[in-house]
Amino acid sequence: MPKKRFLDYLLNKLPIIFLSIGLILLGLTYYRTVLIEFNYYLDNILGKKHILSRNVTLPSNDNNFRNLSLSSSDLLISPIDKGFGIVIEKINVNAPVVKDVPVINHEAYLEALKWGVAHASFSGYPNEQNSNVYLFAHSSNNFWELGKYSTVFNLLYKLGTGDQINIFYEGKRYLYQVDNKLLLNDFKVDETIYDSIGPTLTLQTCYPTGTSLYRLVIRASLVGIYEN
Repeated sequence: MPKKRFLDYLLNKLPIIFLSIGLILLGLTYYRTVLIEFNYYLDNILGKKHILSRNVTLPSNDNNFRNLSLSSSDLLISPIDKGFGIVIEKINVNAPVVKDVPVINHEAYLEALKWGVAHASFSGYPNEQNSNVYLFAHSSNNFWELGKYSTVFNLLYKLGTGDQINIFYEGKRYLYQVDNKLLLNDFKVDETIYDSIGPTLTLQTCYPTGTSLYRLVIRASLVGIYEN
């Protein structure tokens, strides 16, 4: 093929080439997001039940939780890490938690999300009195930066009041119950949500899923502590 004809042919194909490259990049960026949503709905179609809130009675003294002799055997999901981990049965979350990750250090939290959900360095631990345990993970990242646990919170938006979240810490299971969720449009999350009255769990991710337009924040209160 003469050089001029080849160049003309290539120029004619450029739109298709660029479109193909764009679709490939789009697929690499959002394939995890699509897969997580697909698996959730497939489970529902096949009749696999996602656990909703069980009836939990708050102890009479909010600041004096009993160590109950109930193990994690009543969970359908076996925790991947009892040293510090999170299990949310309703949305099939089971991940380790990486301690003391600085929220404003981009490289640090991207590295942390390779190994688990990030625990904000400014927040407390489950075994501390009246602490606010603050965990975060992204629902969106450049595909070449995605850590294994970057998208573990993609389905947080499906949680509602009364749903249960389990935090495992140093061999104990801390059961939290969702109080509310907030949608914030500022990248710097409002400092008021850092504060808590009583032992609290705060989960944060990006929203809508696969974007970074807003911050979705889930607030939950501690309702029980269990020995494992």
